[in-house]
Amino acid sequence: MCDVTLGLAIASTAFGLVSQTQTASAQRESNSQARINAVTADNQRNAQINQKQIQERDAGTQKVFQNSIEAQKATATAQVSAGSAGISGLSVDSLISSIGASRGRYDTAVAENLKSGYMANDWDRVNSYNSMKSTFNSLKAPTMPNYLGAGLQIATATDAYNTRSGGSLWGTSAE
Repeated sequence: MCDVTLGLAIASTAFGLVSQTQTASAQRESNSQARINAVTADNQRNAQINQKQIQERDAGTQKVFQNSIEAQKATATAQVSAGSAGISGLSVDSLISSIGASRGRYDTAVAENLKSGYMANDWDRVNSYNSMKSTFNSLKAPTMPNYLGAGLQIATATDAYNTRSGGSLWGTSAE
């Protein structure tokens, strides 16, 4: 019959293994949820960046369109005014060219601002991805149950029992 101390040592070791297994399982579940949350956050951030980029592009297109209308109005006004005043020639052509050049500079500035905004959006995407990867890299690895240690504890307890009882837990040996 087993000694109570041996039984408690074996039970304690078994419960320790169960606890280690549950802890490892909980850590795996926590890591899994953290990964899901990080990917979801990255996806949401990218969706926001994409929406922002669409809005910036649409605003830029509207600015260029509005600038085109204003330049056409200014050109028409200059032509009508010059015609009403009986002015023609290089001075009118120069004024109309100046209006066209102003339009071109404004449109170029809008395009450059859009390009800079797109580059900033790309960096936001990179930062979002890096944040997700950082979350992945910071997850704690689950600690697997120590089966070898548990086996050694049971063997040590069994040996101690055998030493105290003067026999073998597994039966008597033939002499």
